[in-house]
Amino acid sequence: RRRLSLFCFNMADYQEESDSSDEIEDDGYQDSGEMSPTEQGPDHIPPLERLHGYSISENIFNRQMVGRSVVETLRVVHESPADVERVMGIIEKIASDSEAGVRGEMMEHLPHIVMVCNELGLPTWPSIVNHLLPIVVTTITDNDSQVRKTAQTALLVLMEQNLVGQQYVEEQLCPVIVNLTHFDEYVDYHPSIVALMSKMAPLLGSEVTEMMFVPRFTALCSHNGVAIRNTCATNFGDFCAVVSRQVTETQLLPRF
Repeated sequence: RRRLSLFCFNMADYQEESDSSDEIEDDGYQDSGEMSPTEQGPDHIPPLERLHGYSISENIFNRQMVGRSVVETLRVVHESPADVERVMGIIEKIASDSEAGVRGEMMEHLPHIVMVCNELGLPTWPSIVNHLLPIVVTTITDNDSQVRKTAQTALLVLMEQNLVGQQYVEEQLCPVIVNLTHFDEYVDYHPSIVALMSKMAPLLGSEVTEMMFVPRFTALCSHNGVAIRNTCATNFGDFCAVVSRQVTETQLLPRF
C-alpha cells in the first residue's frame, strides 16, 4: 500500500509539472512580446496588401470594402509613387467589377478619394487624374441605373469642388459627354445624359455651355425619341438660365 501511495503521489507531481510546462509553451508568444499566428487578424496586414486582398476576394462584401479603404491606404503609401500607382490599378479593377453593388460603392467614394489625393499633394497627380476621371466618365453609361446616377453625382461633386481642371473639362470631359448622345447603343441613356448636361451647365458658365453643349442640346430637342424630347423640355429652363439672352432667343426658343 505504501508503494502504491508513493506511485500515485509521484504521478500527480509529474502531471502538475507537465501542465505547468504546457502553459509556459502556450504563453511563449506573450513572453517574447509577439503574437501567435492565430491571433494575427486583418489589422496586422499592411494597408496596401489588405486592399489588394479585398480586391481579389470572391466575397462581394470584401470587394465593396475597397472603396471604403482606399483613403486610409493612400494616407499610408502616398510618398511612394509605385504604391500609389498600384492603388490606382486596384481602383480601376473594382470600378469595372461584375457586381453593380461593388461598382456603385467605388463611385460613391471616388470624390473623397480625389479630394484626399489633392490634399496630400501627390507628385503623381496628373497620373491620378488620368486614372480616375476616365473611370467616372465611363461609368456614366453603366448598365445599372443606380451606378449611373452615382457616377453622375460623383462627377458633379468633383466639378463643384474645382477638382477637375477647366482645360480637362473643355478638351476631354465635355466632348466625351456630347459624343455619348451620338451613339445609338446608348439611346436609352440619352435622357440621363441630357439631364447631366443641364446640371453641368451652371458649373461651366455661359461661354463654355454655349460652345460645347448648346448645339447638341438644340439638335436633341428635335430627336425622334419622345423620352429624349421630354427630357430636353424639362431641362430647357436650366439652359436658358445659363446662356445669354441672344442664344436663348435665337437658338433655344425656336426649338419649341
